[in-house]
Amino acid sequence: ITDLIREKVDKDYAPRKDAPEGFVKFGTDREILARKIRDDLRKNGAKGGRWYLLFRNNCFIDDMATTLQQFIVPYSDQRGFCIAKRDMKKIKRYYQYRVAGYGSEESRKKFMEEYGIKDINEDFIESNLIEGREKYFYQDLVNEWGIEFLEKMSELTQPYCLLSTIHKVKGGEADYTGLFMDCTKLVSDNIMFDSDSELRVLYVGVTRCREGLYIIPAKSRYSMQKLMDLVGEV
Repeated sequence: ITDLIREKVDKDYAPRKDAPEGFVKFGTDREILARKIRDDLRKNGAKGGRWYLLFRNNCFIDDMATTLQQFIVPYSDQRGFCIAKRDMKKIKRYYQYRVAGYGSEESRKKFMEEYGIKDINEDFIESNLIEGREKYFYQDLVNEWGIEFLEKMSELTQPYCLLSTIHKVKGGEADYTGLFMDCTKLVSDNIMFDSDSELRVLYVGVTRCREGLYIIPAKSRYSMQKLMDLVGEV
C-alpha cells in the first residue's frame, strides 16, 4: 500500500520478534465471520481487544450489526455495548427478583407493577421491561450467554468486538480485524482523484490487527476493492 502513496515519508518497520504468525484472508462471507466471532467467544471467553470490524463510512455499520444479532453475538459500537447500561440494570434486577430472599416483597411487587410483569419467571419479553424491538435481541443474548457474562463484557476496558469506522480506531489494535470494502460514492470518486488519502485510510485499516485480517467484500454499490486491486498489481 505504501509503495502506491506518492507523497509520504518512508519509515523503517519491523514486526515484534515474538509476534505470532499472521494471516490475511480475502472474500470472507459476513455470516461466516459472525460464526467465527461467536465460536471464538465460546472457546476463549470475553477478552478485551479481540475483534475490530472496520468500515470506511458509518452508514454501513448497522448492516453488520444486524448480522451479529441474527447469530446472537454480543458486540459494541461507538455508542457502547449492545445492551444499554440502563437496560442492563433492569434486566439484572429482573433475574435477581427471581431468587428467593432478594429484596423485600414490597419492592418486588412494585418492580413488577412498574413494568407490567405478570410472572417474574417468564421471559422478560412478555413484560414492558424493555421498550422496542431490542428486547428480543436482549432476551436471546441472556438465554445464550447469561446475564453475568454479558455484564462482564459490558464492563471491559476494551470491547471484545467493536464495530467502528477506520478513522475512529486509528492507533488502536485488536487480535483480529474484519475490514469491509463498502464505501460511499464520494469515497469511490475520491479514490480516482485523491488516491493518496484513501490509500492512507486503507493502510490504517489493514494494520489494526495483531494476528489476522479478514477482507470482507462490499454489499453496497461502491467499493474500495479497486484500491485492493491496485495493491495487488504492485
